[in-house]
Amino acid sequence: MSQDRMEQAWKEIGETDVRRVTALALVVAFMALIGSGPLATVAAALRGESGLETMLRLDQPTRDLGDRSLFAENRRLLEAINELSGFLERENWLATVMRPGAQFLLTKLGAGTEQVWQGRESWLFFKPDVDHVIGPGFLRESQLARRAATGDTLTEPPQPDPRSAIRDFAEELALRNIALVVLPTPAKPSVHPEYLARGARIERGVVNPSRGRFLRELREAGILVFDPLPVMLEIKSGTGTPLFLATDTHWRPETVEALAPRLAAFIGEHVGLPSLPSPDYRVRESVVSNTGDTAELLDLPRPERHYPKERVSVRRIETASGEPWRPDLSADVLVLGDSFSNVFSSGAMGWGESGGLVEQLSYEMGRPLDRLARNDDGAFASRQMLADELRRGRDRL
Repeated sequence: MSQDRMEQAWKEIGETDVRRVTALALVVAFMALIGSGPLATVAAALRGESGLETMLRLDQPTRDLGDRSLFAENRRLLEAINELSGFLERENWLATVMRPGAQFLLTKLGAGTEQVWQGRESWLFFKPDVDHVIGPGFLRESQLARRAATGDTLTEPPQPDPRSAIRDFAEELALRNIALVVLPTPAKPSVHPEYLARGARIERGVVNPSRGRFLRELREAGILVFDPLPVMLEIKSGTGTPLFLATDTHWRPETVEALAPRLAAFIGEHVGLPSLPSPDYRVRESVVSNTGDTAELLDLPRPERHYPKERVSVRRIETASGEPWRPDLSADVLVLGDSFSNVFSSGAMGWGESGGLVEQLSYEMGRPLDRLARNDDGAFASRQMLADELRRGRDRL
């Protein structure tokens, strides 16, 4: 090829001439596209069609900065900015219109979302659960330092080492002659790795590298630990049936019903509890159908079309008079739990009521139990609830 032809080819390939009017039109169209969503959301708020007006506090007078510290006002402003940013992300008109279709395409391609991993045979996994299981040990010094550095202007840095919090809690309870029993609930990918990776060994669980050390050191500190993972793997190996819901982060009701008598026996063996008259609880089967929480997180237009509702049979625990089981505030056993305690207990979760871990444990122990449980923030939330109750003068211990 001659030098002239090479120069001509390079000019044609390496340069693109765009008329000024065309470039301006493209810029305007692009800016209109990315700005239309937030502008439409704000316009709807100003017309009173969304909750943004309250969030922006448009009807409230400006506060006098003299009655608050500069740091407090800065924190309040940052909270408002974060709240507004989250609201615009959730309520963005353009995203609301386009997200379902885009997510449907990504789901068909097997991409999942930033929160959900798509597994084999239409199983779904919560991505933070997978990251925890396959990630570095949570007790490694580098991981503890990294977690300790996660605080910011709005939030205090957390206590990175769970062992410290659990030991302190156990010591405080021991001063009141109360035993602490820790139940470390395994994540879904720990029990069912075969639905994530083809060829994974079904009879073995997959756990974070620090889990064994974590449980061993708790036991060495004299803390009672009931580890359900070996029991669950034993049940899985013997029956071959799933122990977790396919499109949800939580375990199946049959798993809860199988663990409850083992946990009741463990408590009976290690904790001296006084005998009580039997509450004469009754059992009633209830069939429930629901779409799992991970399927909902995919944000598909109609998730049940792609991931059909799962149908389960929940063993409801009722009183002798047929009333649903209720926690007893005067009981000598208090369960602090999260969503794994609330699933099949809280109707708001969509999997039925009066059939969760605490109800099954109460039935197997033949005694009333008390319960403090909240779905988010794990073990911290329930301990915070207990502390709040104590501050209000309600001693749940």
